[in-house]
Amino acid sequence: REALLSASNERLRAQEGAFRRLLGALPAAIYTTDRAGYLTYCNQAAVELWGRRPELGQDKWSDLWRLHYPDGTSVPLDERPTQSVLSKGRAVRGGEALLERPDGTLVPIMPCPAPLIDERGSVIGVVNMQIDITERKQAEAVLKESESCLADALTAGQVIAFEWDAATRRTRRSANAALILGFEEGDGEPGLRCDNF
Repeated sequence: REALLSASNERLRAQEGAFRRLLGALPAAIYTTDRAGYLTYCNQAAVELWGRRPELGQDKWSDLWRLHYPDGTSVPLDERPTQSVLSKGRAVRGGEALLERPDGTLVPIMPCPAPLIDERGSVIGVVNMQIDITERKQAEAVLKESESCLADALTAGQVIAFEWDAATRRTRRSANAALILGFEEGDGEPGLRCDNF
């Protein structure tokens, strides 16, 4: 009996070790907390994102960084995604925020916290994946600048851009099309939809 129990415990330790190695290899910041919000695990990507290495079991997630809305205003503690999961027991998805490191650097992230549930259905902590979306934000800024330059060039050259999708039978015209072609915005051929670029 003791041999079976010992073998079972050894398999569990091996599985836990493999699981921790898997989480450690992921490029996204991942951490877990207990019910009180103390960190119980974090991978190296989390340490790099936060700009500091926490003391597991000693540091609370809420003490490691500040969180801001995309407009830069501070997110109150009770509205932060991890706290919301601890309070309400429901996953939070789809939001964006700015994580402030101890040195003041702001990093755009997408937090994805979910509750850790025990066998009785009680919330015993949180697992959170914080995805650094810096590169996406940079690409969006470049695209916006490019679109602005195109719009300026079209206006200066008194030309329009036009696109027609044969499959959907929809058109798209540049914002200056109505002015140059002399029609009201929204006018167009029957069955075709006019959208601005």
